[in-house]
Amino acid sequence: MIVSQPRLTTQARKRTLSQRKLMTVAALKAILFCLACELVFVDWLGGLLMHRVGLDEGYLTPLSIVAYAGAGFLAHRRGAYGAVAGAIVTTTDVVGWMLSGNLAEQTDSGPIRFVTAWILLLVAIAGGGLLGAIGGWIAGRSQRASEPTPAT
Repeated sequence: MIVSQPRLTTQARKRTLSQRKLMTVAALKAILFCLACELVFVDWLGGLLMHRVGLDEGYLTPLSIVAYAGAGFLAHRRGAYGAVAGAIVTTTDVVGWMLSGNLAEQTDSGPIRFVTAWILLLVAIAGGGLLGAIGGWIAGRSQRASEPTPAT
């Protein structure tokens, strides 16, 4: 028998949103975990493997996307906004990529490189925020699905 869950009223929905914080200690730990996984497994070990095999590092992009959305998922589960978590992990990853010199190899030298770096960083923040929001949305849906329904 399928029992539908009661819909939240506008007041209850506002209360739920106001209880969510920009960042909690537990969410920060989840973000650091996802960031460490991204930097160690995808960027460092994955980059070494791709270099050894002779493939492009672009093949690791799906794993990065999972890390960004995973940060949003875990942060949402711990009471923070998933979009903020995804943006933090993405921004840190892109800044590390820029500092490692990979951007210099792919663009011209001069002022174009500076403008390109800023555009890339802004797009990464927006994209990571979107992926984190998607992860947070999935976390919210899975939390609601796992909550017991009241008996009628």
